[in-house]
Amino acid sequence: MPTNVVLYIRPACAQSDLSKVALTDRGIKFTLRSATDYAAALSAKGFSSAPVLTVTVENELIAWEGHRPELIEMLADLMDTGPVGAHGLRDRE
Repeated sequence: MPTNVVLYIRPACAQSDLSKVALTDRGIKFTLRSATDYAAALSAKGFSSAPVLTVTVENELIAWEGHRPELIEMLADLMDTGPVGAHGLRDRE
């Protein structure tokens, strides 16, 4: 499943560091960007603190703010298994 994961971080930010480690540990490839450099764009989307993770899945943008290990796990699972079809999980083993 093609995705484009971008992590916007701030220097010396513990939550940014935790998110980088979690993504790396789960084998998720991502691009790092400075939250400071993109502050105006992130603010326009309602984000006020780092880290901000964005991912495009099947032409849909998904984003969240802060270190969210449960969402990183869900993203990793989605990348491993692919999206769930309209009939839910009953088609999966």
